[in-house]
Amino acid sequence: MYQVFKLDNGIRVALKKMNELRSVSFGVWIDAGSANEDKEYGGISHLIEHMLFKGTSNRSAKEIVTSIENIGGELNAFTSKECTCYYAKVLDTHLDIAMDVISDMILNPLFLEEEIEKEKLVIYDEIDMYDDNPEEVCYDLSAELTYGENHYGNPILGKKSTIEEFNREKVIKYFNDNYKSDNIVISIAGNFKVEDVKRLLNQYFNTYRLLKSSESNMIEDEPEFASGCKSIYKDTEQLHISIAFKGFKYQDKRLYPLVIVDNYLGSSASSKLFQNIREKHGLAYGIYSFTTQYKEAGIFNIYFSIKQENAGKVLSLVMEEIEKLKNEYIDDDSIKRLKEQIKGSYILELESPLSFMEMMGKALLVSDYIKTEEEILTLIDNVKIDDVKDVIKQVFNKDMMNMSIVGNVTDDEAQDLWRIIND
Repeated sequence: MYQVFKLDNGIRVALKKMNELRSVSFGVWIDAGSANEDKEYGGISHLIEHMLFKGTSNRSAKEIVTSIENIGGELNAFTSKECTCYYAKVLDTHLDIAMDVISDMILNPLFLEEEIEKEKLVIYDEIDMYDDNPEEVCYDLSAELTYGENHYGNPILGKKSTIEEFNREKVIKYFNDNYKSDNIVISIAGNFKVEDVKRLLNQYFNTYRLLKSSESNMIEDEPEFASGCKSIYKDTEQLHISIAFKGFKYQDKRLYPLVIVDNYLGSSASSKLFQNIREKHGLAYGIYSFTTQYKEAGIFNIYFSIKQENAGKVLSLVMEEIEKLKNEYIDDDSIKRLKEQIKGSYILELESPLSFMEMMGKALLVSDYIKTEEEILTLIDNVKIDDVKDVIKQVFNKDMMNMSIVGNVTDDEAQDLWRIIND
């Protein structure tokens, strides 16, 4: 079971005791990511994530890192569309050090102008690295095509032209607007004593300095899904293609039948797309599907990279599998097998305290309730064949489909490929 409560200043906390372990994973989640950013602030959530490692009024950048590394722990962070997370994995005897370091990063950042300018250069290199990876470019292009001007289309890293305009004043304003108690979730999983954790939380995080009256950049309502095809020319050996369909939000109960469809169609080595296109025809090294859920949006993607001369054939085979799915659905025996596959993967993943910490943090950012493992397993078991049929009809709708292509292809060639799947 989980324990969920609030500190006096409004910070939400989720705890999961795992007494058989000797470690603990501790995460602080901020309800701010690229989907919160106006165009002039594109990439600032990610820049702030970097800046919190650049020194505080109590520690230098090196001291932040060595404080955790010297005790054999791991300190890291990431930014996503909807949140920023700072986390540490340490021995259970060192949870106090992890809390001390991360609270210092959040409460006492320096945001020195010269360090902001240096870190902007680091992020330019990070953007260049992603631009050199056509798979990552394809993912960003798919989001941009799908959501257009809506904030969900924003790239997490931002764009160089926007980042160039960031200064200390802008950084501090966005930080103060978003790093406040009602935007913060703390998630802890591993071996600990609850009374010790509550004492440490009150010591390091229950401060009224985090009670700020500034307005957050709230995520917009559900964005419209855009159809069509978009391409980016890159001189690559392969074409990288993503076909996207409208999916479901994070809290939508239709996610459970959709996960079954995802496993059946493309998210595993035994799936239809993998077995047909890679194993039977040998036309792609990697082909897979995946579903992504946000607070106000969802997307179902099929991604593959192929030789250009095989593009038409592979696209035809992909659509044949989708049409077969729409016409024949998934039989009851396959649904039972897929349920066991999904439940097994879910339980095995949660054997890690880091996975538990991430699951609880994400869930509490979206709602004030975290489903237990038993509830999740029951929801999977309760999926009926008619639920799966309904989801197949709703998701695989050509009016809510688009395609993104990255590679050695002209706009006209991309449109020709689009017609293969859209006619």
